[in-house]
Amino acid sequence: MVGHNRDASTNVAVSIRGDAAPSIKILVVMPQANLGGGAEIMLLNFLLGVRQVRPEWKCPVVFLRPGPFVEVLRDAGFEVAVTVNVRIRNPLSCCQAIVRLVREIRTRRVDGVFSWVAYGHLFGGLAAWVTKTRCVWYQIGFASGAMDRLAALVPARCILAVSRYIGGLQSRLWPRRPVFPVLPGIDLDEYLRAGRQSRLQLRAQLGLPTEGPLTVMVGRLQRWKGMHIAIAAMPEVRRFFPTARLAIVGGVHEMEVGYSDEIDEMIAGLSLKDCVIMVGSQSNVAEWMGAADVVVHASRKEPFGIVALEAMACGRPVITGSDGGVIEAVRDGVEGFHVPFGDSLRLAGALTKVFGDRAATAAMAQRGLERSKQFTRTRYAEEICGTLEEALQLPRSTKSA
Repeated sequence: MVGHNRDASTNVAVSIRGDAAPSIKILVVMPQANLGGGAEIMLLNFLLGVRQVRPEWKCPVVFLRPGPFVEVLRDAGFEVAVTVNVRIRNPLSCCQAIVRLVREIRTRRVDGVFSWVAYGHLFGGLAAWVTKTRCVWYQIGFASGAMDRLAALVPARCILAVSRYIGGLQSRLWPRRPVFPVLPGIDLDEYLRAGRQSRLQLRAQLGLPTEGPLTVMVGRLQRWKGMHIAIAAMPEVRRFFPTARLAIVGGVHEMEVGYSDEIDEMIAGLSLKDCVIMVGSQSNVAEWMGAADVVVHASRKEPFGIVALEAMACGRPVITGSDGGVIEAVRDGVEGFHVPFGDSLRLAGALTKVFGDRAATAAMAQRGLERSKQFTRTRYAEEICGTLEEALQLPRSTKSA
């Protein structure tokens, strides 16, 4: 249906006759408005990429819940609206949200609806069905829960998937719909800049010890993200590298508030208070990665793992889980290492290998840096826009023709 190798080098879309391309309006439906999650980062990169590859497009965003990400998008110059504070167990709020979305579709006279994640499609897809508007949605989750099965029942022209792994899971759900993987893109410049800075200077700026090897993990504190596995690996790592440290960058997740307490107890029980540094949520993630010798992304079956791309763009080797979508970005033994989820000894072995062979690590980091350049946000936006043009039957930009 869509070719994913289009040229995104020019910045102005024109029609075949050379006139200004017709304005296109795509209503984006986003469930949550939190900060720091992969879904929010991907949406921001998509919207910023659209400005470059489809400047004639308008993509107003409607959130189903309020939150700080609303102001981030408004400050960036995007049109944003918020429905009622939707709660799936509150039928009245759900009905009100769909009514509001129907009103937005009709008032704005949009050319299509693009829902972000399964939860968004439950509402955006139903509103599109009521108004007879074509719609597409983006599967970022695991495509296996009740929400995913419900979303699959709502009509859509096609479904985009955050990785080939997730695309395969989505393809199993009934009814079958066309599924197209579109791997994320990132703001390369921010991470390239951080990677060029001195590790020691960054550590000093961040208040970190400058001696010894440093591992960094980035992510909200959730068990499936594997923070406890990295902590469990540190005693073995310290047998060979006594000054090694682990910094965990990420805030408490609202659905797993107890996990943070478990981590604190684990650190105390293993006598690692001088080794494991919990810094909470941070806005300067690129600098934390730049300060690292290696970035660990030890999640279980990660849908994709944008953190791994960011680390590679910083020029840092990455240790990831051995399954899920992340292995589509990081190749075992090439840009980093794959370690089975839960295997703290294997993780410790990979860390000591990185710290002990600096020449091999530097070569691995360079390969990761070069590979990360394939994952620009303009490429990301171009692939999504090309799919939307075909699926929603929109006028096609000659840039991608």
